[in-house]
Amino acid sequence: MMHIISSQTSVSVPSMNRTDAVGNRKRLGRLALTGLVLAMIIGISTVITALLGNSDAYAAASLPAEQHTVIVERGDTLWSIANEHIAKGGNPREYIYELKKKNGLKDASIRAGQQLLLP
Repeated sequence: MMHIISSQTSVSVPSMNRTDAVGNRKRLGRLALTGLVLAMIIGISTVITALLGNSDAYAAASLPAEQHTVIVERGDTLWSIANEHIAKGGNPREYIYELKKKNGLKDASIRAGQQLLLP
């Protein structure tokens, strides 16, 4: 024979009245709204940062490098200017080619008072 014994235990559960339930829903709603607002702020700031990036780096990249110039004096030639400004061991012919290209010169003709951009 089999006997089934059942026992009932009474458990006391604190009762929640209606105003407590409404208050909990309101708190939960405010918490959800606060989370949503914070998520939006973080998202917007992330997008703005991605679009703008490092403005100092962009500003430095967009500015032309400092350009060195020389004012042609009487008796100067492209060869003499190249020899004065070329890096040690550099090829004067290559320097003259770059000097002509940078200044839009078609030939080696220059005149006193002319300002030349150095390569």
